[in-house]
Amino acid sequence: MWDKSLKTLTSATPNVRGPPALVFTFSELEEKLKAGYKATTQGKFADALRLLLGILHTIPVIVVDSRREVDEVKELIIIVKEYVLGLKMEIKRKELKGDPVRQQEPTAYFTHCNLQMPHLRLALLNAMSVCYKAGNLNTAANFARRLLETNPTIENHAKTARQILQAAEKNMTDATQLNYDFRNPFVVCGATYVPIYRGQKDVSCPYCSSRFVQDQEGKLCTVFYLSVVGSDASGLLCSPTQIR
Repeated sequence: MWDKSLKTLTSATPNVRGPPALVFTFSELEEKLKAGYKATTQGKFADALRLLLGILHTIPVIVVDSRREVDEVKELIIIVKEYVLGLKMEIKRKELKGDPVRQQEPTAYFTHCNLQMPHLRLALLNAMSVCYKAGNLNTAANFARRLLETNPTIENHAKTARQILQAAEKNMTDATQLNYDFRNPFVVCGATYVPIYRGQKDVSCPYCSSRFVQDQEGKLCTVFYLSVVGSDASGLLCSPTQIR
């Protein structure tokens, strides 16, 4: 019975190519992004990471109709990539309780990810506090200034930043040397979580555009685990308008 029905179906539609059956829509990914933002605000980093990685894993099977929507999909990849990298560094930082230097570095790098303003303020507040407690007053003062420049909406955060800045200005020194120079522009390697400063050679993921130190070339992208770093690829194709 099944074989007969299948034969009838295939013979009735020979050589017909229809669009794929879509399980996910772009609007669903936008809702998942909002949920990821909410989890980040609440400090539920593992939940936020799960939600945001789900977006990166779903986008390759999304199909959109227009060039404008293609641009929106690509923009979403960049937004999510920044959060995934930052959240992974923050989760890693919490695992480094016995290494005060390496605890400070990921939280410093997190403040250079492209985040929504409320999340950037939280990242700056955290980095400022972590570095201040570790005796890196000069570095903590930098985060305090950056936080105040955002005009914090929570007065207690602004008050804490002013207090740390005032205390640090009496002794602008760092107790430990970090692999972090806030005066020199950099991106963070998505595998080793070390800064790649301007002028240094790097390689990138063809899908999410995450950057990596050169010895990561040919390895699986550790930001979302679907593409090979440094590979020659066409990039994301998610619309018929891209191949017409």
